Amino acid sequence: MGNLNAENITNLKNIIDIISSIVTSTAVIVGGIVAWWKWGREKPQAPRCILTHKIFLAPLDREKFVIHVTLDINNKGNGPLNLKSGWTEVRKVSPVDKDVEEVLSKKNPFAEDKTEIDWPAFETRQYDGKILKLWVDSGESGYLYSDFVLSRVHKVIVIRSEISMEEDDPETKWPITTFVHTSDLLKEDSQRNVQEN
Repeated sequence: MGNLNAENITNLKNIIDIISSIVTSTAVIVGGIVAWWKWGREKPQAPRCILTHKIFLAPLDREKFVIHVTLDINNKGNGPLNLKSGWTEVRKVSPVDKDVEEVLSKKNPFAEDKTEIDWPAFETRQYDGKILKLWVDSGESGYLYSDFVLSRVHKVIVIRSEISMEEDDPETKWPITTFVHTSDLLKEDSQRNVQEN
């Protein structure tokens, strides 16, 4: 009878060890899945940001207006971003002149991305990371500024910016395109002035 109890105790101990091993293995697997779901699938080390344009436009004189473009770089990644290079340019859309007509009459008027028309650029501002030393911490925004003086004949223009960061793969470019109807911005500015007075 004493042997039977010792045998039962040994068997019970073995069963408890097996169950304990299964519970431990399951906890490790579930913990790994939760960690991947929370952090791993997001690739937190990858640089990420959201670009937006803020555009100020006002008459300069009877024939020209000034455009001030603020490129807002909002760092959504977990590491800092360091500007390598980039540019902002103004492209013309309307009225249709010979440059615009030339683009539209091409068999393939699209830019490299194959989705946007390659509107002709007529003024560009270059960003040099070594000179500007733009550094944007995680969760914060950095800004790049460009000024342009344009003829008031332009009714619709495109503001296009593109930047690359030191942390990115050498081929990675971050673009943004904003269409501007100049009379709408001028109207908003005049309405704001009336409300303020």
